[in-house]
Amino acid sequence: MFNGLEFEKNILKELENVGIKTYQNPKLLAHNMEFQPDLLITNPTRAVIEFKFLQNSVIDDFGDALINYFGIHNKNTTLQEGDFNKKFLPIMKNFLSARSIFNEEGITCILILISNKGPIRKTLIEQLEEQVPFIKLIGLSLNIENIENIAAKKIEEILYLRAKTFKRSKQKTSLLPDISEDFRLLLDNFQAILKPKDFKIFYEEIISLDQEIIQKQNICAALKIGRALEFITLALAQSWRVKINKPIIKIIDDLDNDFSGLKNILIDYSYASKDQKDDKEKKFLNRVTDINKKLFYLTRTLEKIKPIETEKQRIPINILAALKEVEKKYSKIKNVRKELDVLNEKNHIKDLMELRNIAAHANVNGMNKDIDETSIKKMKEKFLTILLLLSNINNSIVNENGFNFKQ
Repeated sequence: MFNGLEFEKNILKELENVGIKTYQNPKLLAHNMEFQPDLLITNPTRAVIEFKFLQNSVIDDFGDALINYFGIHNKNTTLQEGDFNKKFLPIMKNFLSARSIFNEEGITCILILISNKGPIRKTLIEQLEEQVPFIKLIGLSLNIENIENIAAKKIEEILYLRAKTFKRSKQKTSLLPDISEDFRLLLDNFQAILKPKDFKIFYEEIISLDQEIIQKQNICAALKIGRALEFITLALAQSWRVKINKPIIKIIDDLDNDFSGLKNILIDYSYASKDQKDDKEKKFLNRVTDINKKLFYLTRTLEKIKPIETEKQRIPINILAALKEVEKKYSKIKNVRKELDVLNEKNHIKDLMELRNIAAHANVNGMNKDIDETSIKKMKEKFLTILLLLSNINNSIVNENGFNFKQ
């Protein structure tokens, strides 16, 4: 008798042995959708796997029904519609949900058909894959010895044929420390994307962030979310060969410093003694005049302003400016535009960074919001959504250009 759970556990073990990071029956929530595949692979590339055990007598009928489902008429189909819907439609729902969440080209969908007697006809599998190209099929028979090992090898072959962000390796992926499951699923995927040095920095940031959230250190958690987002945006932009040290980022940095200085002078003026007021007022007016001159100069020479060599290293990453550069370079790729549109329309980054900025300043007058557990929960959800979208953008760029970013 076929034991599905035992079969899944054995395949999971075989996949882990060859360095393929796999989760059994994970519940995924994203884009207001929820689904729970039999297996989710997060590294070396993303894939969802569904298993279906079929009695040998219905295998050909099931294949015919699949073909009919996708518009290929076959009068010889004998599988009852209700039986077909019960066996197949839940699988299709999971595959379509996965393709919606991870972008159509950002996920591999694998369907394993297992028969209780003879092997499934190779011609049937080829015919199905031709009609449903986004699903890769593996046909197995319970009569095969070491069936789990054979299944794992076929899965490995499919993954490494589709993956482009890394080199084939038999080494196991490094084990991540004990962290929250929602962070772990995305970290696995970024381990396949980032250079080892960048990934080490990123996962150390995430581990530290996770601990702050667990210990309810809300201010520290909010600041670390912002820092982690800045780092991953910088690392990915560089991997995508996007130049982020553009004049506009230098200008943004300088204006931030100017207005910060103006704010400090205004504070000094407000608390100055009567005999100091005139001097503080002159300083304030002089700074306003300097800023006005700089703004007027910018309107005339914006494109000519460039950071000097000694300033390049100190320019902080401006996330929105960096993503504008990504959009400029890769706007021809439909799925890149789609994911960037989601980031912009939903204000994920803007909302997250506003909360980060609130955490960075004391609530001295009672007008600022406090960063509490509800705020951190919102920030974490935003952060995970942004990471998912950035990961999808990476997969779209890689699929279009065939880069090996880890070299």
